[in-house]
Amino acid sequence: MVLPITVVMLAGFALTTIMNVLMTGPDAARLAGFAVCLTLVFTLQLAHSLAGPRHWRAGTRATTLTLQALATYLPFWWLGSAWGGMIGFLAGSALLSVTGPARWPLYVAGGAGILPVLASEGVPPVGLAYGTGFALLTGLVVYGMSSLSTLVAELYAARGKLARMAVTRERLRVARDLHDLLGYSLSAITLKSELTHRLLPAHPHRARDEITDILTVARQALSDVRTVANGYRTMSLTTEADSATSVLTAADIDVTTTITTPDLPPHIETVLATVLREAVTNILRHSKAQHATIHATLHTNGHNDTIHLHIANDGVDPTETTPTVNGGNGLGNLTTRLRTINGHLTAGIDTDGWFHLTAQAPTTTTGHRPVPERELPPDAIVPRLVPRLAQRALSRGPAPRADPADGAAPRVSPLWRLRSARHRLKQMLPFPRAGMVPDDVDTDLWGPRQPIPVTLVVLAGYAAIMLINVIDAAPGTAGLLGFAACLAADLGLQLVHSFRGPRSWSRGARVFSLCAQALVCYLPLLWVGRPWGSMVGFLAGSVLLVVPGGAGWALYAAVVGSVVPLAMALGAEPRYLVYLPVSSLLTGMIVYGMSSLSTLVAELYAARGKLARMAVTRERLRVARDLHDLLGYSLSAITLKSELTHRLLPAHPHRARDEITDILTVARQALSDVRTVANGYRTMSLTTEADSATSVLTAADIDVTTTITTPDLPPHIETVLATVLREAVTNILRHSKAQHATIHATIHTNGHNDTIHLHIANDGVDPTETTPTVNGGNGLGNLTTRLRTINGHLTAGIDTDGWFHLTAQAPTTTTGLGEDYPGEHAAMGSAGPPVP
Repeated sequence: MVLPITVVMLAGFALTTIMNVLMTGPDAARLAGFAVCLTLVFTLQLAHSLAGPRHWRAGTRATTLTLQALATYLPFWWLGSAWGGMIGFLAGSALLSVTGPARWPLYVAGGAGILPVLASEGVPPVGLAYGTGFALLTGLVVYGMSSLSTLVAELYAARGKLARMAVTRERLRVARDLHDLLGYSLSAITLKSELTHRLLPAHPHRARDEITDILTVARQALSDVRTVANGYRTMSLTTEADSATSVLTAADIDVTTTITTPDLPPHIETVLATVLREAVTNILRHSKAQHATIHATLHTNGHNDTIHLHIANDGVDPTETTPTVNGGNGLGNLTTRLRTINGHLTAGIDTDGWFHLTAQAPTTTTGHRPVPERELPPDAIVPRLVPRLAQRALSRGPAPRADPADGAAPRVSPLWRLRSARHRLKQMLPFPRAGMVPDDVDTDLWGPRQPIPVTLVVLAGYAAIMLINVIDAAPGTAGLLGFAACLAADLGLQLVHSFRGPRSWSRGARVFSLCAQALVCYLPLLWVGRPWGSMVGFLAGSVLLVVPGGAGWALYAAVVGSVVPLAMALGAEPRYLVYLPVSSLLTGMIVYGMSSLSTLVAELYAARGKLARMAVTRERLRVARDLHDLLGYSLSAITLKSELTHRLLPAHPHRARDEITDILTVARQALSDVRTVANGYRTMSLTTEADSATSVLTAADIDVTTTITTPDLPPHIETVLATVLREAVTNILRHSKAQHATIHATIHTNGHNDTIHLHIANDGVDPTETTPTVNGGNGLGNLTTRLRTINGHLTAGIDTDGWFHLTAQAPTTTTGLGEDYPGEHAAMGSAGPPVP
């Protein structure tokens, strides 16, 4: 729709000029010169309107604009004012081609260039106003339609980048949450595993207590895996303080803890608990502390109660750089979180070498600033009862206040009324929100709020042209006032049709509004006595906006055609029988185009939010899948081995010590996986994963037979197969009481189409459980999705002996991969998943 409307609009203006010139009866030489100049002007205008000249080199823009100026002004020598319609093209091209503040003076100068020509022909003042206004209006229409069409095209082209930006923001959120939640849990598991390792074999009973703590933390971490993928969870400051005390004590750090706080809103307590968790993680990672203090106290200051959370520790390494509260992960994340509850963070080292971290926040949500929902826990989202624009408008003007002379009656200032009216108008019209413009869209052409004002100016400009036409007919004061009243009603109805989405109205409302506009459009004929230029232009444009489909275009043609019999009945000159319908047709098309395109721009800006949410949802699905496949396995292995170690103690401390060594290895790998999930994919080895699976299953007293006979595979194919194996082992541990399992990976050769078959089987399937499907949610459904990216497929089922079999097949090369294949680099982490 965008390109055809723009071309039709330009062709319509050119046709009007052709008719004006032909009515002057030029000779052959003048007509030939006219044809050459018109062709050159129209061609250059098409290039300026459709090719995005702002992206051209400055020299190219200067050359084309100079050529258009010469071809525009030269025909005035032999055609006079009949050529005047083309000067509007030059004014529009100035706005489209010139950057910076100079473009608007050039636009005015270009449109006003018609004045000397009209004055030299003795045109009266009304004619001078009409000619100049029409030239400037034509320039604005050319600029508006051309730049709007360019903007729409750029917005469509920017959709991919917008989605990628949304995904990037979601990855930052995931990285922050992984750091805050899982990083703490896995650090605690690693620390307690090291402590248990040191306690064995001399102190098996103390080691058993530490294993119990590891189990608790591992189970909580498994819950956090789901939390990070799906949103936030509410955390308790007291519970977190108890956990921190336990972890620090296990690290041989003397801790003093004091928590004296009232009941806090859940989202505030969650943020403070997160601060405490991050502070403890920093103590464990970045210091050799022997002493630490944790204090949370309430400070009362009238009605503004604040809570102060203070964490301090010694053992700071003087060679390390002191962290800042505005850095990356860690303290920078906490600063961001605290800002959402109107809190702030301070941190530093005192003269005694102690590191102090203090978080302050109000105990209530009164006056806390609105923040995006994704930055708050679900129960902390505060409904925005007052739109942001209203808040901005109200904050700039005086509020209604009671007048002592009138008791309780409010006294409202004119400034307040004006801003309230402006706010209501903004709510009526589909203004895009500030900050919703993609980085690669030419915002110098259109600001985020500019399409609607430019459309308003164009509509008002056409109304002014109609008024000038009627003034020229001299209908008298009463007739002129009556026409002005009808024109004002016509313009008002046009604004409603242009910006209020009339196609969503009821049929009765649409019929009533169109009939009302037709009445005020045709009624002035009773006393004006002749049609005026663009008489039914607004009505024709409204018909296209209100009536959908072919019926709208048929009615549009009927409305435009009605001007001809009316002009004939009122005795209009023959040339007006052509000019009036063309002018009305062109005006209707411009009204429809400007209204539709400006509304479309607003809808596209709004659609950006939907597009971003879709991209974020897709990224969350990827994160949930990877968390399930990678961290779920690691944490399940930690839990399993911790349970085994717990059973081995205190009777078998040496065997328990070996299991603790495995727990440490898995925990450290899981910490690496935390970064992997936030940033992309990592390459996995099928052989290494098979060795790990054998170790884990053996630890669970499952007899395992493993055979891996595969050549070197492309990294992304091996990573997918290793993920399949990891998920299969997780299912064996979670969903069966297996005593035997087999893992086989073999190459099947079929000419040049070699395939690898990974087969995992186990007994001990619970007959009461539902057999998992390869197209389900997490688990096998995720693996099916992954295998499709490498043209592989998955089969699963239970045989007659009660064994569960899972087989993954995939080609050993990347030749002929399907459309869903994201590429080797995406599989290895240098790019994210394909965006919608």
